[in-house]
Amino acid sequence: MYATLPMDTPNARVAQSTPEDASRDIAPQIGSEYVLGAKAKSPTADIQARDAPPISAATITNCGPSMKTDTPRPIRLKDYRPPDYLIDKVDLDFSLDPTRTRVRARLQVSPNPAVTSPGELCLDGENLELDYISLDGRELKLKADYDLTDVGLTLKVPPTKPFRLEIINFINPDANKALQGLYRSRGIYCTQCEAHGFRRITFFLDRPDVLSKYTVRIEADAQEAPFLLSNGNPVECGMSQRGKRHYAIWRDPHPKPCYLFALVGGDL
Repeated sequence: MYATLPMDTPNARVAQSTPEDASRDIAPQIGSEYVLGAKAKSPTADIQARDAPPISAATITNCGPSMKTDTPRPIRLKDYRPPDYLIDKVDLDFSLDPTRTRVRARLQVSPNPAVTSPGELCLDGENLELDYISLDGRELKLKADYDLTDVGLTLKVPPTKPFRLEIINFINPDANKALQGLYRSRGIYCTQCEAHGFRRITFFLDRPDVLSKYTVRIEADAQEAPFLLSNGNPVECGMSQRGKRHYAIWRDPHPKPCYLFALVGGDL
């Protein structure tokens, strides 16, 4: 079903506008000499252009942030190999805070039966502050059990049978200007996980061929974020800390890749 707008609303007027109308609307932002081609040029525009000094490379460089020129590395089908491990079930617990959100991830991991000799478990992770990691209840030690870099975490000798991995990390939604992972926009917590944003939320196998069932608990200040939403079905909600904070639990029974994960918290 599609909603209709009264014809006197601003959105309705925009919907009826012609390309010429749109050009006139943005004229103050881009300069009148660019609106509707030559019709909007001033009589002296060509003379000014001829008399203007040439623009040097240094001038262009100083105009603002440089454009990203890194060429993405191509991913070819012939280079595909299945993941060494699968994550069957994911339990996420978010304690939302503008500058220090706590994320607790409990992952049910198993070796991929399609892989004959699984190696190290390499989890993607960016801009994460690792606080704690354990395997089947045993806390792991840096260097001895795992390595940590700016792009992820590597478990050196994972078990050959299914195991439970628990990870606690902190993230800063306010400082996340990349708008990937969990960030805040106008006071509302939002997520953008496609294509590789989930690795900015917690350490994970951030690839589309790892499908997992998610249970998500979200806790936040009741006044700051009265609405707490995620994928799936709501199963529980309540108050904590004497009514200052509240929580909601969502469960998605359908396996999905992590790039489809979504969370929203705020006054909607």
